[in-house]
This record gives sequence, C-alpha cells and structure tokens, in this order.
Amino acid sequence: MAAAPSKKEAICSYILQQIALGNLRAGDKLPSEKQLCGQFGVSRIVAVQALNLLAQEDVAFRHPGRGSFVAADALR
Repeated sequence: MAAAPSKKEAICSYILQQIALGNLRAGDKLPSEKQLCGQFGVSRIVAVQALNLLAQEDVAFRHPGRGSFVAADALR
C-alpha cells in the first residue's frame, strides 16, 4: 500500500495539474507562499519547499520579492 503524498507533494501536484489543464501558462504567477499556506493548511516552510522543488525541476522560476512564475518549458 502506497503512503499518502506529503503536503509538499500535494502542492506540487496541484500546480502541475493547473499547468496541464492550461489554467497556468508560461510566465503566469504562481500562488504566493501565503496563499498556498491557507489553501493547503501548511506552514510557510512547506510552501517554500514545494516552490523550490518546482524550481529545481524547471517547472517554475523564483524571483525574490516578486514571486514564483511558471517556466517557459514547464511540461517538456
């Protein structure tokens, strides 16, 4: 039996799903850390970890002071 996904994985899956559905496109701003905290009931560090993971996987890029954005080659 597979373990339930972590909250960090749930956030990443949600964002990837929104990209796949076309609700988020290249250059679009992702939900803020604060918005993710409220939506998923997680601490800020979990939201930061999820956004950093997406950035490491080249799905998003982070711009300090401005937010996180969908990368041009998000689902390649």
